[in-house]
Amino acid sequence: MEIRAIQDRVIVEVEFAENASSSGIYLGDGEAKNEGTVLKVGPGKDGEMSVKEGDRVIIDPSNGFKIQVAGKKLLVVRETDIFAVVV
Repeated sequence: MEIRAIQDRVIVEVEFAENASSSGIYLGDGEAKNEGTVLKVGPGKDGEMSVKEGDRVIIDPSNGFKIQVAGKKLLVVRETDIFAVVV
């Protein structure tokens, strides 16, 4: 399945914390870490976005929407939920 970001949305591939203990006990949904790689970028509300595909970014994962596409765990965030680009 192919996915495309719309408006000011950015699709970020993030790592999620383990959801099982070392002994195999299920701990619930893993929390997203605050760094990821931009996979898709929407056109922006004014036609210009400050990030591009491939950028490593620092995000606020609590404001994102978790999705899973082709076995990858992704987070859809607004451009304003991105704090910085790692250079």
